[in-house]
Amino acid sequence: MKKIGNPALIVLIIMVFMIIAIASSDNSTTNETTTPDTNTKASEPEQETEQDSEPEPEPEYSSEEFKANTITIPYNDLVREPGKFEGEHIQITVRIAQVMVGGILTEAGFRAYDGANEWYIQYDLPSDAPRILENDTVTFFGEFTGLTNMKRALTGTRESVPRLKARYHIEASKEPITFDIPFVFDGLEIILSSEYTFTTVNSRYSDDHGRDLIRIPITIVNVGEETNGLNMFSYSFFGPDGLEIDTIWALPDDDISNSGDMRPEAILNSFMHIPYVGDGIYFIEFGFFRVDVEVKLEIIKND
Repeated sequence: MKKIGNPALIVLIIMVFMIIAIASSDNSTTNETTTPDTNTKASEPEQETEQDSEPEPEPEYSSEEFKANTITIPYNDLVREPGKFEGEHIQITVRIAQVMVGGILTEAGFRAYDGANEWYIQYDLPSDAPRILENDTVTFFGEFTGLTNMKRALTGTRESVPRLKARYHIEASKEPITFDIPFVFDGLEIILSSEYTFTTVNSRYSDDHGRDLIRIPITIVNVGEETNGLNMFSYSFFGPDGLEIDTIWALPDDDISNSGDMRPEAILNSFMHIPYVGDGIYFIEFGFFRVDVEVKLEIIKND
């Protein structure tokens, strides 16, 4: 039977192998632990790059500072190149044609005119501010946000009109309504054309037979939600002397007083006839029991 070697030597060899195995295990664990740290450090610059690319917030202005820093841009430029001016702070002075009440699917705002140019103004009126009414002349200050598609009341077609996201407003001086300026009365949008002519009363059974009449083209759009029409008792004429002009009953068949009612969004083209009492400034007052709208017309007859 062979004799087993020195036991102490065998134990020493086993301990050496165990130490080597433990050391290898520690190195492997260390490598696995440090790998995520390396990746984390590499990704940090990417996070900083994303933060740097974020736009700086718009500086806060007081209302007066904001108004002072707005500019005026011609209407046709905004319509022709909306992308060029989108985001610009601008100011506009317009006459209110329609007040739009905000709801679940609609925004609060106004449809308005600058002369014959149509605008859409998105605006939440401050709760402590007086109401803005139809035919008010208002200056708005805000951000031009491009064009929006709207149905134009006077033509019935859908067109792109400038859109202003207003922040502030001031009531402007009330300029008189005159020819070619749209205004709203009793849910009807009305425009009196400057292309007026003259005619005469043609009714031999009337005392007014042969009397001169001013013949003014008139366009009316029902911008309300109910059937409506222009009542002949809702307006009065005043001559250059400031006196009310007597009503003539024997008017031409195409006079507006002979027109019927209109459904919502309907458009009516007709004529308004005013008895001619000489050259000068005429006024038409619209209203029931009070004057809601006053129109100033300069009439000159070239014989």
